[in-house]
Amino acid sequence: MAKPSIWSSIRNAAQRVGPVIAVVVIVVVGFFGSEWLMHEKSPGGELSSLANNSAGDSSSEASLVRLTAEKIKSGAITTTPVGRKPLQATRTVSGTIRYETARHLDLRAPVNCVVTKCLVQPGQWVQKGDRLATLTSAEFALARNELLKSEADLRLAKLQHDWAEQTHANLNDLLALLRQNPSIEDIEKEFENKVLGDHRDALVTAYSQYVLATSVASRTETLQNQGIISGRTSEERASQRERMAASFKSMCEQVAFESKRDSEQADAELNAAERAVEVSRDRLAVLLGPHGEHSPDENRSELQMTAPFEGRIEALHAVESARLSAGESMFVLADTRTVWVAAQIHQRDWKALSLATDQTLRLTVPGMPNAEFAARVRFVGATVSPATLSIPLIAEVDNRENLFRPGMFVWVDVPISKPHDVLAVPTSAIQRHEERAFVFAKVGESEYRCVDVETGIETPDWVEVKHGLADDARVVDHGAFYLKSELLLEEEE
Repeated sequence: MAKPSIWSSIRNAAQRVGPVIAVVVIVVVGFFGSEWLMHEKSPGGELSSLANNSAGDSSSEASLVRLTAEKIKSGAITTTPVGRKPLQATRTVSGTIRYETARHLDLRAPVNCVVTKCLVQPGQWVQKGDRLATLTSAEFALARNELLKSEADLRLAKLQHDWAEQTHANLNDLLALLRQNPSIEDIEKEFENKVLGDHRDALVTAYSQYVLATSVASRTETLQNQGIISGRTSEERASQRERMAASFKSMCEQVAFESKRDSEQADAELNAAERAVEVSRDRLAVLLGPHGEHSPDENRSELQMTAPFEGRIEALHAVESARLSAGESMFVLADTRTVWVAAQIHQRDWKALSLATDQTLRLTVPGMPNAEFAARVRFVGATVSPATLSIPLIAEVDNRENLFRPGMFVWVDVPISKPHDVLAVPTSAIQRHEERAFVFAKVGESEYRCVDVETGIETPDWVEVKHGLADDARVVDHGAFYLKSELLLEEEE
């Protein structure tokens, strides 16, 4: 609420006490009020007087500071030229240090088991593949035994498959040769060391009978023509040849079918055996988990827990002789050489948010003054938190010096606009009081003038100046507070 003027107070009093008394009040208050007005300070004190002087006329003597060479040296005053720079508006948001998701793992018991050996200690740094504990489990032993049996069945199926395939190929070659009516001697010579299975005897016997019947029928026909035997005998022997030919042909068809059937059946059994082995291996892999490995065959109930990546044992729950249920926590392993910072971007900044993957953000920690760190953007979430109406920002921070711990509070500078080429001065050059910003511009060898400026984009190092300075001006970037004190001192004097 605005402070009423002294003359308004007098006027109100006059209306209440009447004309005569009002004259007396005006005279008294006028005398003492003039003294009060001469000594009254504005609400901002001496600095507000400075603001009025400099704002009214930036070239007035009230805004000019003259220093001797000794004071310039003692105040360590330096100046820098005003220049144009690409600046980007940022918003400082709070963040929390977290474990990197892919480098933080709670290792749990894969099956119901007993811990026979614990090979690590809390805080110990382990390498990828290092053994952490030895476990024993009856469930694992049964699964492993099933795998061994299925592997043995697979070996037998492969033998049967190879036999059937070889037999089928050799029988096809034999059938092709029999169509050429070879001698029995040629057949025995060609297939003496080749696998034909049970079909060898049946097929060769049928072929021999057919060859014999053919030979007898041929001789009988010759003897009949010579009148040595009767026609009836010749017909019987010719009929016998036809029967043997039909029997041989039927045998060839039967052998071809059975060999193909046996080959396909052996192939199907081989495929089934292979699938059984895969299923047994998958079941065993599920029981082992992604971080377990087999023990030697002489102890089929043992399995080893190994480290999936390089890191430190953050927590240890497995002790020797402890009985663990499947899914019970054993170790917490974390690699903290890289950590994540999770920040929340408020809805007011969504449209202006200007981030790209791998972009570098500025990170500061309240407990580490004057220290800045770089955080590389990993991703910006798409889900809005119903509690905070914000979206998550995840950035990656190098933590090889072990400065950050999960749960630590940090500040993150998030860009909310595209870079703009603007007139800028160092942040240290800007001095403020209440809602007023000003700088000290060098106007002579030892003279500096207080100049009001209108600021825009602000970064940790630079501030945009929209109005108040020319492009060729020089401003104090170190010692501005010293000049401000000198100006206040001159005002007081």
